[in-house]
Parts: sequence; C-alpha cells; structure tokens
Amino acid sequence: MTKKTLLLAVALISQLFLSSLFAQTRYSVSVGAANPLSSFGSDDASDVYSNYAALGAVFGVKMSHQFQESKFGLYGSFDLIYNGLSKQRIEQLDELYSVFGVANKYNLYERHLNFPIAFGVTFRHDINENVSLMGNAGLAYNFSRITDGGVRLGSDYYYRTQYGWSGGAGYKVGGGFLFNDKFSLSFDYYNLGENSFSLKTLLTTSNYLIKNTRVASLSLGFWF
Repeated sequence: MTKKTLLLAVALISQLFLSSLFAQTRYSVSVGAANPLSSFGSDDASDVYSNYAALGAVFGVKMSHQFQESKFGLYGSFDLIYNGLSKQRIEQLDELYSVFGVANKYNLYERHLNFPIAFGVTFRHDINENVSLMGNAGLAYNFSRITDGGVRLGSDYYYRTQYGWSGGAGYKVGGGFLFNDKFSLSFDYYNLGENSFSLKTLLTTSNYLIKNTRVASLSLGFWF
C-alpha cells in the first residue's frame, strides 16, 4: 500500500466516522435587522468613542451539524452586517461639507461593514411537531471595513476620507424558534471587540477607533 493510498484510506475512514456522529447536516440563509449597541451606535457628540452607526441589516449563511440522539451539535456561520450613519451624524457632515459650496447630494457618507465568521455549539429542543427551540454560542473572528466618505463631484474629490481594514476576535450568541423544520426567527448578539482603522484624508494620516463593535440582530431564516 502506497503512502498516498494510505492517506486516502485514513481520510475516507475519518469522514465516515465523523459522518456517523451527526444525524444530519443542514444549511440556512437569513436576513434581518441589525441594531448597533454601546458606543458603536451612540451619537453622543460629547463621547469621543461615539461611532454614530444607524440601524442596518444583516445577511447570513449557516451550516449546522446535529449529533445523533442528542440536542446538541456544531455550527459554522458567515454574516454580513451593514450599518449606515445616524441621521444626526449625516446632518453634522452636511453642515461641515457646506464650506465646499456644493449640493448635499454630492456628499459621501461612511458605511460600516462587518464580516464575522463564527464556529460554535448549537442546541435544539422540539417543543412539538411544528415548533423547536434553538440556541447557539460560538467564537468569532471579524473582518471590518468602513467605506470612503467625503465630497465628490464626478471623479474629483473636494474632500475624502479613506479607511483601511481591521480585524479582531469576538463571540456570537443567540437563540430563536424553528417552525415546521423550515423557517426560523432568531435573535443574535455579536460582540466583535475593538477595531482600529487607518484613516487617510487629503492632508493627514491617522487612526480611527471603534471601541465596542456590538450588534443585536433579529432575523428570518430558511433552512435546507
């Protein structure tokens, strides 16, 4: 038996063993509302850590493995969390950018994008034939991005803010209900830690800090 054949045999046996541990593997897609919490969603101008994030949206995919004859399992998930800026912050920027003498429609407003990847443990309890209680808890790593802001007329910028990427560890916990083994209503809490971004303007280079990237979401999901 060659080394390659041996490795293939071990891989196949391992796959069969792992498959035997799970009653089923399922996938879901979901969409919902994402509410920024703590300083991330604060528009308190007196707080230097306020980030002015507004209510946004979350889109997610999940793969879940249920252990045989158990209420527990494992899962992996990938989400996109989108938050624009609060109305108060947009009004502040409109006033600030008014010195350039162009209409507000040429103003660009930053948007927060977070891409957490989570792995953890799931729980499921069947209340009856049609309704199940679900829960999940896992560790996450988040990739965070802030889109460019400023004032742009055509291809020319009167003023521009450019941000780099940031990343950091955190966690995700949640729960909800599964209906008819197909549709879910779930609440999730994301604590994605501190994120620091490089910030470049036309004249300066500095750093921009999100002290607490925390988000609560309410989502509808469809399970395959």
